[in-house]
Amino acid sequence: MEQLSDINSTQVILLIKETSLASTSISQGLTALRKANFGQKGLYYQAFFLLTIGIERILKLTIIVKSLVENDEFPDNKELKKYSHNLKDLFVHVSSSLRPDENFLIQNELFLPILEFLSNYASNSRYYNLDTLSGKTHFIDPLHQWHNIQKIIRNKYCKTTINETDKLIIESLEGNSIFMYRDEGDNPITDPTMYITEAKYSDEVQGFSVLLIYKIVDYLILLLTECASKKRMLPAYNEFFPLFQSEYMTDLLIRRKKDWNKL
Repeated sequence: MEQLSDINSTQVILLIKETSLASTSISQGLTALRKANFGQKGLYYQAFFLLTIGIERILKLTIIVKSLVENDEFPDNKELKKYSHNLKDLFVHVSSSLRPDENFLIQNELFLPILEFLSNYASNSRYYNLDTLSGKTHFIDPLHQWHNIQKIIRNKYCKTTINETDKLIIESLEGNSIFMYRDEGDNPITDPTMYITEAKYSDEVQGFSVLLIYKIVDYLILLLTECASKKRMLPAYNEFFPLFQSEYMTDLLIRRKKDWNKL
């Protein structure tokens, strides 16, 4: 298709817009998730909204690119809508068609639970709070679901300890403060020790949460760029995701990075 070599063609302009949307959603979603904690629960919802949007767009862009490579035409709209917002089914469809001998999801025990959580959030529980308030109670609170994943991350990866400075802070707060927080599972945080402990763990857990989702997204970008490289066409998808598919992005750097809107 000659128009896919013309930067001014309508198709290329639309692909650029869609890829930019996917990139921005992912970077802002990772930023929100890295900063979220039990005191700022709104950031979780922001993260889940944006990450599910970004991942779905990458997957559907890959379906488009695959059709262009193999059939020299855009897929029918029904093909893109067939999976709706089911990220898990989309992931399996795309990955199995491009790398049939590889099962990425078994590389870490948390990849599948995280993908299933995001898929369920995109398909069913985005409006859990409003649905429950208005009498619809078919789904589990997404923050409770995410809290269960966080507990696995905490037990598997985190090594936070209470140091002497923390003990001094706890001692100074003891009897002088009232705590009315709840963690992501709605369990009450009622004393200084619980507050300091949860606050310290939160930062470490969020770093590993971002790392795991980064690796899922990184794999999807690999599939997209690999597929696109089989045929000369615009846009250059890797240019929209400069922090992915990079040898410089070590696990430690990914865990510590708090603003994914900056290089």
